[in-house]
Amino acid sequence: MTTKMVAEEISAEQYFDAYLRFECSPHALKKMVDDSTPVQIIDMRTARAYEKGHVPGAVNIELKGLPEHLKSMDKSVPVVVYCYDTYCHVAARGALLLARHGFNVQKLLGGYDVLVEKYPAFPAAGAANVCTDKETCS
Repeated sequence: MTTKMVAEEISAEQYFDAYLRFECSPHALKKMVDDSTPVQIIDMRTARAYEKGHVPGAVNIELKGLPEHLKSMDKSVPVVVYCYDTYCHVAARGALLLARHGFNVQKLLGGYDVLVEKYPAFPAAGAANVCTDKETCS
């Protein structure tokens, strides 16, 4: 689908309205974590990247493994997904899959790199919760 085709299907107003509703700022995510707001956080980067540092409470599910985890996830709890940076579209693809299955999902604006830049002391390191088996993430 080209940009021209998208422009013909939705207006700029519709696009930016959706953009704002489905993006989560680093500040908003940090506040959710700090306030213990119920949220399912999915780090869609590689297990190796996750182990080096991740958002506290995040589970690591790569895009290829996401479909097998859908049934074990709670649709009543919002989801925030993230990947590396602004140029990484893995989180957007994951968010699309989750949205198609009825989840209330947002993508972290700027990805993990922007979060670390804005809040260097915030991300957790080490303690892996890497989901290779759907049972380990429920």
